Amino acid sequence: MITRPEFPQGLATTTVGDGVTDFNRLPPGLQGMQTHMVYLAPNGDMFDLAGPRKGRQGVRLSRQLLGDQQWPFEQIMIHSPYVMGSQITRQNIPERKYSLGIVIGSHSPHMTEYQYRQAEARWWAGQDESQDGWLGMYTRFSGWRWNPVRPSDVVGTAQPLDPTAFGNNSSSWDITWMATRPYFTKPALYRTWEASKSGAPYPAPDNMVGKNNLFKLLEKDYYWGTLPIANSGDLPSYGTFFVSSPGQAVLQDNDSTRLLPMPDTHEEVGVYMVDTEPGKRTLTASNDPTDNLVFNFIRQSQILNFFLSGQANRGVPLHLTWTERFMYSIPPKTVVNFTVGHSSPTGVITAVVAQRYKRSR
Repeated sequence: MITRPEFPQGLATTTVGDGVTDFNRLPPGLQGMQTHMVYLAPNGDMFDLAGPRKGRQGVRLSRQLLGDQQWPFEQIMIHSPYVMGSQITRQNIPERKYSLGIVIGSHSPHMTEYQYRQAEARWWAGQDESQDGWLGMYTRFSGWRWNPVRPSDVVGTAQPLDPTAFGNNSSSWDITWMATRPYFTKPALYRTWEASKSGAPYPAPDNMVGKNNLFKLLEKDYYWGTLPIANSGDLPSYGTFFVSSPGQAVLQDNDSTRLLPMPDTHEEVGVYMVDTEPGKRTLTASNDPTDNLVFNFIRQSQILNFFLSGQANRGVPLHLTWTERFMYSIPPKTVVNFTVGHSSPTGVITAVVAQRYKRSR
C-alpha cells in the first residue's frame, strides 16, 4: 500500500520478454512522454483527444485548450474612499470552465462519409448536459488526474457547408465544459485496521474529547492502532472513515491530536461512514433506522435512557445521535498518522484520504 509519494530513479532500458530494449526505441504509446488527454462520456464511450492515441475514435483535440492548468479563483476586495488601493479579504473558488476545440474526422487515413457520421453521432451522444463525464489528463511526471465535466453552453460554432461536402468528411467545433468540482483528483489512498490484530485494550488517553463526561464515556477500554496515509495533493484534504458495528470507535481529527469518540452503535446499524469534510454529512449508516413513538418517549426521560444503555438511539438516524464536530484538515504534501480505536475486538476501521490537485498536470 502506497502511503506517500514515491519517485524512483528513471531507467534508460526496459526489460521486454527475455531481452532488454532501449527506452528510446519503444513505441510512443509505451514511452508515455506526451501529454495524454481522454474523455470518458456518461454513456461509457472513451475518446483519446490528445497523445499518441489521439483520434483513434474519430475525434481529437485541436490546438486550443483553456481551463486545465490554473484552477479558478476570484479575489474579493474591500475599497474605501479614505484608503489608497484596496484590501483583499478572501478568495472565492467558483466552478471550473473549459474552452476547447475538437475536430471530428480529418484523420489519416481519410474517413469515408459513413465513418464520419458514426464518429459524429458517437461524440455528440456523449455530450449530456444532465450528466457528468470525466476528463483525464496524463503526463509521465504527474500521472493521471481526473475532473468530472459536462457541457456548459450551447455550441456556437457555425458550419459554412455540409461536413461531408466534396468528400471532406470533417468538422471543427468549439466546446465549453464546466466542472462544479474545480479540482482534479487521483485515486484516493486508504488503509484498513483490525482490532483483532492489535494488542490488549486499554483506556483512552486524556486528549479524547468528552473523556470526563460520564454520560458519553464510562471509562471503556479500546483496542488501538495507527494508519499512516499521505495527502500527496497540492490542496488540503479530509479523512473519510468506514467503521464497523457493534461497539464504539475513536477517530483522530485529521492532522491534529484531537480524538473524537463516535456513537456507541448496535450490530443492526451496520458499517457507517464518517466524513470529516466541512459541509458534508458527518455520519451516514448503511442501515439508518426509522424513528417511532416508543424510542421518542425513552429519549424524553434521560434517566430511563441512561439505564437502558442508549436503547433509544436505535430509533433515530445515526447522525442525530452525535453532537461533536471535526475541526482540522490534512495539509498538502503531508503524511498523517491516524490514531484509531474500537471497543469491540472484532472492530474494523478503514481510513481514506482523497488526493486533490489545482492543475491537470
